[in-house]
Amino acid sequence: MTTNMKWDIQWSPTQSDVFLTYGADRTDLNLYTVEAVAEDSDAKSQGQHISKERAVKLQASKLDLYIQTKSDLSLIKCFACYPKPIPENLLALGLSNGKVVLSAFNTDPSLDQSGFVGAEFLPKHSKMCSSLAWNPADNRLIAVGYDRYRTDHCLAIFDITAKNVTEVASTHQRYYNYSLGHGGSAPGSRPMAEMVQGEMLNSVAWLPHSPHCLFAGVSNKTIRIYDIRDLASYKKATTTKAVFGITIDPLGENRLASFFEGVVTIWDSRNFDKPVLTITEARSVVKLAWSPHRYGVLGALCKDSSVVKLYNVQHVSGEVEYTERLIHPYRSHQVSTFAWHPSVENQMLTVTPTGTLKEVIIHDPISLTLSSLSTCVLASGRKLLHCTPDVGKQVDDISTRMKERAMSGYGLCSDPLSKNCEYVGPGDQHLKKLWQWLDRIKSLRDKEKMMKKTKPGFKYYGVKALITGEASGGEGSKSDIDTVEWKGINEVTESRVFRSSERYFALQLCGWGWEISQDENEFNEFIQRLEDEGDFERAAAIAVFRVKIRQAIEVLHKGAQVQKTDGNVSLNAIAMALSGFTKEKNALWCEMCSSLCKNLTNPYLRAMFGFLTTCDNSYDAVLREPGLSVEDRIAFACLFLSDMQIYAYVEELMDQAITEGDLQGILLSGLTKDGVTLLQAYVDMTADVQTASLVAVQCLPSELCKDQRVTHWIESYRSLLDTWTLWHQRARFDVLYHQGTAKVPTPQQIFVNCNFCQTPISPCVLANTHSRHLAQFRGPSRQKPATCFKCRKALPRCSLCLMNMGTMSGLKHVLPPISKDRTMSPPDPSSSDKQTDFSKWFTWCQSCRHGGHANHLTEWFRDHRECAVTGCVCHCMQMDSVGTVLSAESIPTSQAS
Repeated sequence: MTTNMKWDIQWSPTQSDVFLTYGADRTDLNLYTVEAVAEDSDAKSQGQHISKERAVKLQASKLDLYIQTKSDLSLIKCFACYPKPIPENLLALGLSNGKVVLSAFNTDPSLDQSGFVGAEFLPKHSKMCSSLAWNPADNRLIAVGYDRYRTDHCLAIFDITAKNVTEVASTHQRYYNYSLGHGGSAPGSRPMAEMVQGEMLNSVAWLPHSPHCLFAGVSNKTIRIYDIRDLASYKKATTTKAVFGITIDPLGENRLASFFEGVVTIWDSRNFDKPVLTITEARSVVKLAWSPHRYGVLGALCKDSSVVKLYNVQHVSGEVEYTERLIHPYRSHQVSTFAWHPSVENQMLTVTPTGTLKEVIIHDPISLTLSSLSTCVLASGRKLLHCTPDVGKQVDDISTRMKERAMSGYGLCSDPLSKNCEYVGPGDQHLKKLWQWLDRIKSLRDKEKMMKKTKPGFKYYGVKALITGEASGGEGSKSDIDTVEWKGINEVTESRVFRSSERYFALQLCGWGWEISQDENEFNEFIQRLEDEGDFERAAAIAVFRVKIRQAIEVLHKGAQVQKTDGNVSLNAIAMALSGFTKEKNALWCEMCSSLCKNLTNPYLRAMFGFLTTCDNSYDAVLREPGLSVEDRIAFACLFLSDMQIYAYVEELMDQAITEGDLQGILLSGLTKDGVTLLQAYVDMTADVQTASLVAVQCLPSELCKDQRVTHWIESYRSLLDTWTLWHQRARFDVLYHQGTAKVPTPQQIFVNCNFCQTPISPCVLANTHSRHLAQFRGPSRQKPATCFKCRKALPRCSLCLMNMGTMSGLKHVLPPISKDRTMSPPDPSSSDKQTDFSKWFTWCQSCRHGGHANHLTEWFRDHRECAVTGCVCHCMQMDSVGTVLSAESIPTSQAS
């Protein structure tokens, strides 16, 4: 303890329910015990409450301390609790006259077997005792700090067990022989060591695990490390103004903290030249204390502050970093000081300037980790809670669904892509539509029904790119106006529709290809398919959109007959209402249908009557109906909206799909950059990284596969498959990834270079680098080069025939072959012929670096063991793991090529 605080608290090192408080203003020193609050006891008898469950009682004050001179009680400036339980509640008291007294509460010194109670230690000169510190490793030693006094020492080490000078000398090898006239009632009161001569002592602290070393802040400018076994000089020192409040981390003996005004510094005693971390506060720091239970947690209190700050100091990637946390013990009152509980984790005791005590429980932040196996782990401090689902209950979340899909082979079917719909659960209809659309556009591309003026590299354009002209590089579609006659009604009625090539392609993407060909048989097959699926309402609505009223009525009648078994005959009523259709907007039919159609539950029936009763050609009843599929709404817009209207509608629908992460928007965006953005929004909404990854490897062009978001999906899904130990599915996924559109060719990594200029000598490599040296291969006279194309240095010679080696390998892929009539025919990449025979290949030993033509070396090593170069004793062929030498003639042609 030091003397620069108005209040100080110290827990008893040996009793977990006992602590002492010291008020510097009134020099009060009190002993308190903590007790549990009894429910039936009187509030006054319980003492001061420090929490809802606990209260403190005053057990003794400074008047109960044994001291030889009672007037010395008013001179107390600091105190320190003895670390051992016997004698009970032993204290070291530092007085303003420099005397250090060992005392205890309510203790008779005649009954003290240790003989410590009543012992006094006097300085050489009268000077105030400013700090006390017991040695935590060797409890016999206590460090006493004094104010500066000319040439006297300011730091003294006393051994409270020493009975005479001889015992001190034999224990510590060095002592100071003072006479009794210089102070001290007995030889044992003399200091065994003295340090810091003629300088000011700011703070002092022992190393927790070393009985001989201590830190001292000296003269407002330096921190020193002393070893009491050798006082010739200090062991280490560093220059700093942060010399106050030195405290050692009890869980990390090499780490300490100190402060100066508003700067907190963290030190490592092994590298004492500069602090490892510096923290700056707006106010002056008054106290620092390391947590005795949590590694790297440092408590700090600033002047006139109501907050205790906790710094969590950690080593991250070789750097020291910290996180800060604020503890508010009181709502508005200031905190004078605090003390960590020595045995209870995450608990501290605080006091206000008025002496109000409060116990603070620090709750650890809760960390939650979710696993891909539907389990979670909650961690809070030292507590760990592992939560697993009930065995009898099926967990229905995205992780389990993705695992079930992966085990069934979801997303790995490439031909056709629609086969992946078989592995989708009943609750994921949006995924079925996605794979159906991908299969549809793939078939359209294969049949060359897509636009031919598309940008190279992109395979899957959406409606937005077609309508706005992005796919063709134009300004957008310029539509023609056409009229269609209503069929199935008595009066002659016509409707206006818009047609263009871009709209035709968009209708194909929406599955309305029959609208382009105007093939009634194809349309009837489409309606029949919907009827077979039981979707009579959608079939009737699409028939009405195609201005076929009678066919729509027939579909509704069929639907009513099928649904009679369920007691639902409403479709007959809908057919009856539809049969009264008239184009007169002011007629009673239009008025009643417009008001009553809102009560219909099926969205397609609402859209159908909304289309029939519209009067301003805005068709909002169809376009704004969320129950309609996106493909039907877009197909409807392609028929009935003008160019300006459809531009705005497509943009609005695209923005809405990205905002909601709706995969139906893929029809609009296609697999372009907008499509990647939509997939990312879908992943953010659902965490279904599986679908995004499989769509990427199946359909995305290589340019988009380089997008950082796409690579993150793929790596995340790979990690998931590894976590689930689905190694077979992971291997199939990797094969699909490297064989699909996302494949990026691996560049050549092994070259035969010139020994002088390091230029590749292969014509194929020169062609890839657009080298001007390739010109010598053009023309009728092509010869195997014997020199480097760049530096003209001779190529290596064969060690047997002594001819310069060269190669024509790969030339047929660079220049077209010359036919017999001296003309250059187109190259045939599929040909397996080589420009250089295997017998002429470069071959060399990896040990001695000697080589030659392959067939020459093969013949040589059939009869020899050593290298063919004179003077070389390398056994080249014996280093080959194959170990068998074959002649060039025995090598099959297929292997040689």
